[in-house]
Amino acid sequence: MRPTPNIVIVTGASGVGKTTLVTTLSEAVGLHPQMCEVGNLKASLAQANTPTFLGQRRLAILDDSSFLSRREWKDLEKTLSLNPIPLVLIAESERDVAWPIRRGALVIRTPPPTRQNLIELLALHTDRLGLPHDEADWNQIADVASTWRAAILRLRTSPHTGGRAIAREGARCSAEHSHDAGTTEERRILAGHHAGRTISVHPMAILSAAEFNGANPNHVEVGNRLHSWSWESDDLTRVAHDYLTTLRASTQDRVPFRQRTLRGSVKRLR
Repeated sequence: MRPTPNIVIVTGASGVGKTTLVTTLSEAVGLHPQMCEVGNLKASLAQANTPTFLGQRRLAILDDSSFLSRREWKDLEKTLSLNPIPLVLIAESERDVAWPIRRGALVIRTPPPTRQNLIELLALHTDRLGLPHDEADWNQIADVASTWRAAILRLRTSPHTGGRAIAREGARCSAEHSHDAGTTEERRILAGHHAGRTISVHPMAILSAAEFNGANPNHVEVGNRLHSWSWESDDLTRVAHDYLTTLRASTQDRVPFRQRTLRGSVKRLR
């Protein structure tokens, strides 16, 4: 019988609900979701191996693992070899995970929501926000949004909440730049041309673009800390997103893919 893997990799595009899925399932089985800090993996994993104050077991969760460097992967591999605790890695693709770690891991691929899924979600959040039902608005949002996060952001910035300019800009960008929406939004933010204080791309994508283009390192560090803390408090999420839209850089170049060699089925990426 094949042994139960200690590592689970949850993959999917940004905004499809990977983190929500993991935290919800962990809580459903009586585990406390322990979000690990990339910059302090050893201490985070050590803490995940201890129970909470109420005696609840923790489940170590490493979000944004697609952005780990080769050195950080080696450090993680060494830490897990000394302390093989259950760990969930969240990444956009299993290929982003170093081969020694993903070898033998259980991979769960999170599918994108269907159009009907998005409409049902929009109806639910419309009730939560106390807004009038507008099926035409739901259908329009479902046509341009490809993830749960994007749909909710567009609902919150729809004309019902006073965000007419933001909603029109978001719909226009989704229609015109469906294959490059993330890069376009990051460039607009760094150039100071982004409308409003909401974002539809992953915060780490903005932070990576800001660092690559030479933004003020102190500002990038503050943005990174706010993003990390936002996992502990939902109230900080909007604050963190607001701050990320203030990052500026003299250039707005696209962050290149890192060259990395992984053993196994993955060839050298260029």
